[in-house]
Amino acid sequence: MRYLRNTLSLLLAMLMLAGMATSVFAGAWKPVSEAAPGALSRGMLGSTYPHSPKYDWPACKNGSILKGTVVTGVGPDGQHCWADGTDNASCAFDGDIVTFFDPFEATDQSWVGLRLDRPYELTEVRICSRAGWDDRTIGAAVQGSNDDGLTWHTVVYFDPAIFTKPLLNNDYYIIPSAKNAAYIKANTDAGVPAASADFSRFWVSGGAYAMYRYVTLGGAGLDEPNHGDVAEIELYGNPAKVAGNPAIVFTGTPASTYAGSIPGKVIGCGAIWNNSSDGYANAWDGRGDTFYDPGEPGPDYWTGILADSAYTIREVRVLPRIGFFDRTAGAHLQASNDGKTWVTLASFTAEDCLNENAAQGWIRKTVKDTGSYWMFRYINDGTSHGDVADVALVGTKGNASLTYPGQVVGTVLSTDIRAYINGAEIPAYNIAGKLAILVSDLNNYGFKTAFDNTLRKTGVTRNKSAASFTSVPSKASGLPIGTPVMSVYSTDISVELDGVEVPAFNVDNRMAIYFTELKPYGTLVYDNGSRSSSLTLSK
Repeated sequence: MRYLRNTLSLLLAMLMLAGMATSVFAGAWKPVSEAAPGALSRGMLGSTYPHSPKYDWPACKNGSILKGTVVTGVGPDGQHCWADGTDNASCAFDGDIVTFFDPFEATDQSWVGLRLDRPYELTEVRICSRAGWDDRTIGAAVQGSNDDGLTWHTVVYFDPAIFTKPLLNNDYYIIPSAKNAAYIKANTDAGVPAASADFSRFWVSGGAYAMYRYVTLGGAGLDEPNHGDVAEIELYGNPAKVAGNPAIVFTGTPASTYAGSIPGKVIGCGAIWNNSSDGYANAWDGRGDTFYDPGEPGPDYWTGILADSAYTIREVRVLPRIGFFDRTAGAHLQASNDGKTWVTLASFTAEDCLNENAAQGWIRKTVKDTGSYWMFRYINDGTSHGDVADVALVGTKGNASLTYPGQVVGTVLSTDIRAYINGAEIPAYNIAGKLAILVSDLNNYGFKTAFDNTLRKTGVTRNKSAASFTSVPSKASGLPIGTPVMSVYSTDISVELDGVEVPAFNVDNRMAIYFTELKPYGTLVYDNGSRSSSLTLSK
């Protein structure tokens, strides 16, 4: 059945040829229901989705199909797809391989994705190429974000260095996180050469994210990025905690200083009601007609700010949501300097709620606590749902340290420089402009590692009995140079090489060090011509 439909799709594609444009500008995103209200696919996330199991492909056995709010990148004039027509983001999630998403330009500003109710770690990605434009999958990627699209991290990448021509025609590329014999057989049955049938080679890295997108990146071997068309996208995964600080989402959105509120960036925790646009930032935008509406009542759902510096708060001002004044009951304004221990500065009971017939107005509480804090959150203990129109914090600058494990402090980037130990390649990355490796990988290259949770320390020692090593290239090495692949988190874990502490980093719950820190164990040579750094271990 699948092969007959492929033939029909190719015939249809001859009738659907289109051009492409290229330009560069600062982008943003919207729910596709807002960007294309009159041109949505009727099948979006409906009964025909997901389609691949109905199309003779094996069902996913590790993870559930993810559904959320379909979102799309938009241009400065509201562009969201080619000619702003029916080929919009909804077509990538409608279970129909004849329809397709066609970006408005071939850059990372035009993309299609899902905004989820909470972070999920992907176990599998299924991408169906557009009929007649199958080569436009080359150089595309699936990326994740936990700050509402401010920064993206690559999970899957159709690397042009190893994916030089289409292997399927208007059909599904099933990319598992690890080698899968059943999928390899299904691919060879579909005509994919055996040497190319393991699509797990396109998997770059894991991690849990609350937002995912499909986007064209380009890469080595391409004169310019492909246009990024796609017929269908299926994301499978499981709920998971974000590495580092799992609760807090750092949106990067500036908070309003309306009503004398302190400056900062919006943060939050938990889902938004019905995956709507009533997000964390609505409580800090200085407006009474917008509101924050948590996904559920209770302390796992809240909105807040990370202030621009430490502040001592003198007064808390709360503006209730119109029509839901009673939902102020059970609210608390809390403060923290580590994101784990929170101090209550003000609480609101039913007696504090505005009368239902009253006009909307601020409810004010004087704060007696004289401490200084960086992080503040508006949270409900479950007494009511926790909606709020706006929050303002009035105070003065204070003095406190913001030190908590799990804060995003940097980004791990892809690099074209390769690292070798005794001639065997070890996966390498770019952290702050220097070549870095994962400490756990050293176990396969003549070292032993051990973690002491009591001391919060990872120890590394030489294992001289290890005679030969196997090359393992980094899955990120084929990405365009400088592509984000992981986040760097602040950490309380140290790394010692034979008792000597060296600079170390937490990257998605794994420790990393600079490759040059291994120099005491042998001879380290860098060759700019081959773009390689090689360590020869001493006997």
